[in-house]
Amino acid sequence: MSKNQKIFRFVLRATALISVLVLFVFINQRRKNFIVNDVQVELPGDTTLKFLTEEDVLGILKDKQISFKGTSLSDLNLNAIENAIEMHPAVKNVTVWNTQNGILSIEVVQRNPVIRVMDLLNDNYYIDEDGDFMPAQDNFTARVPVANGFIVDRFHQKNMTIPQVLEDDSLTKSGITDDLYRIISLIRQDSFLSALTEQFYVNVDGEIEIVPKVGPATILLGDATDAEDKLNRMRLFYTKGLPSAGWNTYKAINLKYKEQIICTKKTL
Repeated sequence: MSKNQKIFRFVLRATALISVLVLFVFINQRRKNFIVNDVQVELPGDTTLKFLTEEDVLGILKDKQISFKGTSLSDLNLNAIENAIEMHPAVKNVTVWNTQNGILSIEVVQRNPVIRVMDLLNDNYYIDEDGDFMPAQDNFTARVPVANGFIVDRFHQKNMTIPQVLEDDSLTKSGITDDLYRIISLIRQDSFLSALTEQFYVNVDGEIEIVPKVGPATILLGDATDAEDKLNRMRLFYTKGLPSAGWNTYKAINLKYKEQIICTKKTL
């Protein structure tokens, strides 16, 4: 490469770098002049979840005295906006960004509960799909199976999650909500069992019973040991056994013993 070619390449690169710097300064200067004239709140995901509305999100910012309309984009504290909204117990994730047309966009992803727990000590809370606990809300009730009975776990008061509980054998032995979460997570993978399952009841022995929408009054599972196999037998019973025996023949079935389906008939 000749000396002139090297000089030409150097000048070309320097010019490109200067152009980028000038463009950056220009965009940054324009950004300072942009004023927020509107806000757009998006709540993507399951449209049946109504823990939060657009008005609720704006209300959170108002309560925190975070203003945005009439504020220049460069003066906005996007992290403060995100942190304020994320404090709501029904919020999983928040993303805030601005556009050059003066619109502040806020995307709020709500937690997706899979089971509602109403325990023996009158605490009322949800467990979401990630195994996080969240308190029940007065303004909205999610349509998920309810678990009640002899449930006395206090994991939800200790800022723990189900995955954290499952990492400690001593906690899994003492609690029941981790078993409920594992079972409902498997049920949610099966549309037939999901449609069938209405409620969970934890009896005085600490064993889990499913209260189905049709068929026997209760289905005893025990704990979450071999839960997938137990649920497979439950599906088999409903698709093969009940249609031939009659839907009103049995009052209860027991699936807690391996490779067994123990049926209790209704008395006349």
